[in-house]
Amino acid sequence: MPSPERIELPGRVLLRARPAHAEAIAGAVAASLAELTDWMPWAGPEAAKPESQRTRLTEADSTWDSGEVLEFVLFDAAERALLGVLGLHRRIGPGAIELGYWSHSAHAGKGNISAAAGVLTETALAMPDIERVEIHCDAANHASAAIAGKLGYRQVRTEDRAPQARAETGRHQIWVRP
Repeated sequence: MPSPERIELPGRVLLRARPAHAEAIAGAVAASLAELTDWMPWAGPEAAKPESQRTRLTEADSTWDSGEVLEFVLFDAAERALLGVLGLHRRIGPGAIELGYWSHSAHAGKGNISAAAGVLTETALAMPDIERVEIHCDAANHASAAIAGKLGYRQVRTEDRAPQARAETGRHQIWVRP
C-alpha cells in the first residue's frame, strides 16, 4: 500500500518531502536551531544549508517507494509557511515503524505537529506490515512526550543511553501505539 504523497488537514497540508523543499527546510532549521540542538543530534549549522538538505532529501526521496523512510513536510494551507517536518522510519525492526517530528520554532505549541503526527500514526497503522508505531524521545523532552501521550501512545520503557544532543539526560523513552 503506497503512502499518500499529500494529506490535507484543517488549515495545514502534509506533503511528501522532496528535494525542492530543501530551502524551506534549511530556513526552518536555521530559524529553529537554538531549540533543535537541544534534542536533535543532526541539528547544526550544516543542517541549515540548502545544499545539505537537498542531498539529504534526495536520499530520503529515493527510499519512498520501498517505504524505508517516508519523510513529510508540514505546511500551512497556502503552502507558504513550513510548520515542521515529520518522518516514518523503518529502523526499529519488523512489524514496527518509528515516527519522528520537529517543529519550526515560530509555529511550535499550536497543535500543528500533534495533528500531523496523529494522521501519520493512522497512516502507518494502516500499512499491512505494521503492527505498532513508536515515538522515541529523551525523558526531558516534555513537548515530544506530550504529543505521544495526547495521541494515545503508551510509554512502555525507558532505556539508558549516552546523550546524543545538548539537553538530553540519557534517559531514552519509548512510546508505543499498537
